[in-house]
Amino acid sequence: MTALLKAIMRHLGACTRIRFRVTYADGSSFQNLPGEPLVHFRFKTAGAQWNTIFFGHIGILESYFDQTLDIDGDFGRAFAAGLESGVSHKPGPLVWLRNQWHEVRLGNRSIAQAKANARFHYALGADFYGYWLDNPLMMYTCAYWKQARAPSRKHSATRSTTCAARSGSSRARAWWTSAAASAASCSGPRSVIRFACSA
Repeated sequence: MTALLKAIMRHLGACTRIRFRVTYADGSSFQNLPGEPLVHFRFKTAGAQWNTIFFGHIGILESYFDQTLDIDGDFGRAFAAGLESGVSHKPGPLVWLRNQWHEVRLGNRSIAQAKANARFHYALGADFYGYWLDNPLMMYTCAYWKQARAPSRKHSATRSTTCAARSGSSRARAWWTSAAASAASCSGPRSVIRFACSA
């Protein structure tokens, strides 16, 4: 089993310029390029290794969440290695099969299930969401960075621009139209925008 995972990691290592090291559950290790690794994957259990073999990058993430795999170093580079190597572009057949089964069991096929799904994903409380939603309004937004340098100011700048667009500023409306047309939507639900503009 470790031999199969080693082959997968060698393939991944040959397809990325990001230096990484892997330590397997048996204590052996692999590094794709010489020098200090930017990322170090440490498999703690055979189960984490099987999870990676069967489910690819999804298995890596699930093992990390389950704390059976440690990822030391630059977490962003770990994602970049996956993207650069292409391993995350095509989920395998087991991932597809598991996703279909999940959809059959837990898809939003009824209002009751949709409500249960919403509670499971979003009823986590302000302590949880406070780490990445802006203060004080806890809005989902992208950021308008032209004048704002600090993260706390980017959301304020976004709200100001949004409110100016709603009140008739042609420059703000042009920015808002451009932002809305891009792939990244910069607004939350309309009720949140109305609240932000009236605040």
